[in-house]
Amino acid sequence: MKLSIGKLLPSRSGGSMKVGTKVFALVGFCLALLALVAGTGVWQMHKIGVEIEGIAERDLPIMKDLTQITVHQLEQAIEFERGFRLGEEMSTRPEAGKEFEKAVQKFGALTTLIDKEFADTGSLVGKAYETAVTQEERREFQKIREVLGKLAILHKDYDQLSKQAFSLIAGGNVDGAHLILGKIETEQKDLINGLEKLLSEIEKFTERAAQTAEADEKFA
Repeated sequence: MKLSIGKLLPSRSGGSMKVGTKVFALVGFCLALLALVAGTGVWQMHKIGVEIEGIAERDLPIMKDLTQITVHQLEQAIEFERGFRLGEEMSTRPEAGKEFEKAVQKFGALTTLIDKEFADTGSLVGKAYETAVTQEERREFQKIREVLGKLAILHKDYDQLSKQAFSLIAGGNVDGAHLILGKIETEQKDLINGLEKLLSEIEKFTERAAQTAEADEKFA
């Protein structure tokens, strides 16, 4: 029995697509799909890179600087309390005078350091605002810049009042120093609380940024 090849293969004269055309169409579709997947991957990786760059070059440096200011402000508060106590003791313990002078000098040195740190951190936050890529980041850095500026002004007032108290004590007017002690302690507390809240704010913002980068990585 003879088989006819014409019966096994469809006629090329019909309306069906040629095998070669089908192959090329399938290859083209796969290449387009591959390009889409690759493009999406590159876009996501770029997005993750920008987010990580923001954390490494903006958030973490600001956090580090705020931590330094907070630590030094706590040290200055300790030096003030130490100097004030030594000043009170000078009338009954003359040798406390030298220790009082050392505490005053240490307080002044910390003032110079903290003022510089406030200025440097303010510049850093300003650059972070200018290089921010999202509106959320700009709002956050603007908020930090405003609060930081208020705390810097508060620190200058705290420093002036503290030096005034030291000057009164050195002149033998301990009672006069006690009259402004309450305001000094209030500003001291406001400074530390303000710095701690600001540090907590940037920590939470950094944590949210890290979580966003992690979610984008999983999606990619």
